[in-house]
Amino acid sequence: MVFRRMREKSFFFTAKAVPLGPFSPLRAWEFHGMACSTDKAGRWRGIRDPHKARPANPAGFSLLEMLVTIAVMMVLMSIAIPSVMRAWRAYQLNSAATQVAAVIKATRSEAVRQNKQTSCLIQQDGNGIWWIGEDNGNGTLDPTKPEAALTGSAAFLAAGVAPDPASMGYPAAPQVPGGLISFDARGGVVFAGNPTVFVLYIGLAGDNESGFRAVTVVPAGSTQAWLAPPGAGWVRMS
Repeated sequence: MVFRRMREKSFFFTAKAVPLGPFSPLRAWEFHGMACSTDKAGRWRGIRDPHKARPANPAGFSLLEMLVTIAVMMVLMSIAIPSVMRAWRAYQLNSAATQVAAVIKATRSEAVRQNKQTSCLIQQDGNGIWWIGEDNGNGTLDPTKPEAALTGSAAFLAAGVAPDPASMGYPAAPQVPGGLISFDARGGVVFAGNPTVFVLYIGLAGDNESGFRAVTVVPAGSTQAWLAPPGAGWVRMS
């Protein structure tokens, strides 16, 4: 092997010829650098290989780093989870009110299309789930027509649980009698007595802190969805 050493300022460079393969006569040059310095007498001191002197970087994380990371994650989760749960409950209420309003509108449109009285039925099944859809004429839901279920903990509420309907502009808005809303061929609501505004209250079972939703049906047949934040009055959703 051939060794060559040259001096340039305060560094030494070593060149070494190495074979390209076990049976190859060809050689390639391999260079190595070494840092050094001189003393007052001009002698070289502290010669070392910087590659060997540099400590290897440890792989992975230490126990302390892992504990700090876990603690930070727990703090972030404690902040984020309540916000996520509030958003999820609001989504459940908004979705329920939107579906109820859509089914009532679809029933009204069907009455106009068929030019005959058509009813929208609200009932609770054996599993405690509330359903709303078109009545097939014998007090049961017609499975071939649009219907919706209040999933999760959303449910229809009795009067007096949600805020008073006066903030909607309706001082007297009774619940839907017998869970049945009927529309005539022109799309108006059919009343047994004096015309009035019907209201359906929607909330989460056992949770009044998430607010309420409502759907109103005026005598002309138009439908409106409402929301009431916790401790506040009603405002229009759409």
